[in-house]
Amino acid sequence: MGKVILYITTSLDGYIAKEDGDISWLNKYNINSYGYDEFLNNTDTIVMGSKTFENISSFKEWPYKNIKTYVMTSRIIQADSHVEFVPGNLQNLIPTLKESSENNIYLVGGSDLVKSFIEEKLLEEIKLFIVPEVLGKGIPLFYKYQTQVIFKPIHIESYVNNMVQIHYVLNYQ
Repeated sequence: MGKVILYITTSLDGYIAKEDGDISWLNKYNINSYGYDEFLNNTDTIVMGSKTFENISSFKEWPYKNIKTYVMTSRIIQADSHVEFVPGNLQNLIPTLKESSENNIYLVGGSDLVKSFIEEKLLEEIKLFIVPEVLGKGIPLFYKYQTQVIFKPIHIESYVNNMVQIHYVLNYQ
């Protein structure tokens, strides 16, 4: 059975993007060099929000060609056949995906979808990369939660570029 895992990077002050959604400030940290390919190789399914989907769709090529992707949205968006748009409830979708997955279910940002997963108590682990940079403002990873959750670190690693990875398991109260 798969686990729902958020693999994400934040600034030291907790922002995942600038106010306009720009993430180019992350390029100098070469985030994909730190186990990302291995993580993807152990991923069956991706779940993302529509804003994240639209951002990734602007890339030269779709980075998740061989991984089934679900986009949580009520809007009608055009895309290739590798993506399925799901307007429904997370409580209906995620247990089905977990049951059919042998590997990870990768939750690909943004903060609205992360909040929904935490509020529904569906997010199980976070691989959080913290870059040594303060943005001052932007899109926060965490904000205005109704659910109390405790993050238990199970692995911490630092890198030569001063970036830190903390792998957490979530315990809901």
